[in-house]
Amino acid sequence: MRAGLARQAARALMLPTRVGHESRCCLAFGRHLIRSGIPIVDFAAWVRLQLEQWEDTKKPSVELRVLVKVVLDANSLGKTTDSVTKRLAVSYFEIHQKLLDDHLMSHADAASFLSYAFIFAEFAKTHKMSSAQIANQLTSRTLLSNGGRQAIACVLEKLDSCQTIKIDDLRTLYHRDAANEISTFADADFIEAAELVAEKAISLGCRGDLLKALTELSPTFNSNRFTDEYTPYLQILHYQCCIAEFIDHAVTDIYEFAPRGEKGEWLRKQYPDGIAGAGNPFLNNAKAVEVLDRGWARSKKPKERIGATALLLVLEELQEMSFFSRRELAFWIRSWLHRIIRVCGGSTLAIPKSLSKTNMLKLLQETAKRNAQSYGVIEQRLVDVVGSTIFPKLRSHGLGDAVNATNTSKAKFGDCEFFDPINLVIHAYESHAGKLSQLYVEDHLASIKKVIRKRRSELSQIAEISDWRIELIFVSHEISGVVDKKISVDGLCFAITAISFESFFRTHSSEANKLLLGAAVTHLLTPLSLYRTPNLVRARLLELI
Repeated sequence: MRAGLARQAARALMLPTRVGHESRCCLAFGRHLIRSGIPIVDFAAWVRLQLEQWEDTKKPSVELRVLVKVVLDANSLGKTTDSVTKRLAVSYFEIHQKLLDDHLMSHADAASFLSYAFIFAEFAKTHKMSSAQIANQLTSRTLLSNGGRQAIACVLEKLDSCQTIKIDDLRTLYHRDAANEISTFADADFIEAAELVAEKAISLGCRGDLLKALTELSPTFNSNRFTDEYTPYLQILHYQCCIAEFIDHAVTDIYEFAPRGEKGEWLRKQYPDGIAGAGNPFLNNAKAVEVLDRGWARSKKPKERIGATALLLVLEELQEMSFFSRRELAFWIRSWLHRIIRVCGGSTLAIPKSLSKTNMLKLLQETAKRNAQSYGVIEQRLVDVVGSTIFPKLRSHGLGDAVNATNTSKAKFGDCEFFDPINLVIHAYESHAGKLSQLYVEDHLASIKKVIRKRRSELSQIAEISDWRIELIFVSHEISGVVDKKISVDGLCFAITAISFESFFRTHSSEANKLLLGAAVTHLLTPLSLYRTPNLVRARLLELI
């Protein structure tokens, strides 16, 4: 799990990485951040904050510059003549800025383009290609006019250079993805999880509407059962995303890695019977097709065409990305597919429909003492419960939202908030299981400007922005280095406070709070009983009460 956290955070940097060197780069990345005092659980937030600050200010911080050099240096071939790695490590940001200024690339596009740096150097130094010829080789198909993928494979087979995937590698990847699914999406439903995937895709430079495509492909819940007419397309997507982890592959080409063989059949059988169809999805849906394209999608019957078009859009967007960006997005898509597999193939653990006063107080006391080990779900639901009793007459926003739902996409200042137009105050609560660090707070505040842009019109219709006050309250088990303060962001005043769960519950949830048990039904038990909540969270609730 810790290695996975480091790997995902390192990949977010989108740095050039030589083939076979990713583990070394991730190790160098993790060691450097740990030496710098950054806990592993904060790696992703630290990287996200640094990248956002770099893009906003156009200047990378000293800390980011040092980290990038450390990671790029880990690509060294160990030769005194390896000047490529050394030069790239010291000039990465200079080249990135030149791509923005002189070649009019976006920030994400420049990073994606630079991820090919070692490939460019290999073509130039080893094969003596000019820049123009390298561009031709990477962007045209002139040399393939008399052949194609099969012809190239024929040559590579003779050279013992064909790329392959072993079934053991596929199985290992599958189980690793399954183990990471809950921590990636917590209690998000299929569409909320798809929103997170689409947001990650945008940060990696994707331009297509992945949210719409994944929504089209998602199972539906009717008459107490899941159905999905597009499961074969999900299985095709899953197999292609597995390939993307290991090989820089054109993922719209669907037959190079024998999807109708042992590996494809094994993956197909992991899908639950309730939504899986009979037979191999590649054979049934693309029998005589080498590459999925618009013609293939149009050839489908009207009922199937929507799903085929959605699958094609996702694969085309993946194909347009650099290898490293594609591999990261493929991980997120596989995690989303694992959410579908787990939820559609499991049963829901029953929990009580109501709580006694004794049960409720015990739950609050136990959660106040320590992390509930529920990926933050129980903590956030309890903040919803208590918050709704503090401000029972105010309009609420965010109650019941999934733990990992971004505040930016939901246009809210905290996990949940309570809107007071009379006193021009918004009371926002941000729940954080475990230790709250200043880095977490800064990462949260970095997204505030985007929220303000979405809320400015709404607030301005009531009063001047400068007249509003946002009370942003972080609730956590342990608080490290976070100082209460007042700040102004784009003219909006924020009063930031950090409080422990113990203090928060003790202040607002005494036995005299008659609203508590009713709120627990609405804001705790009901959302926890929904299919989106993993059974282990429900099991933890039963243990705590």
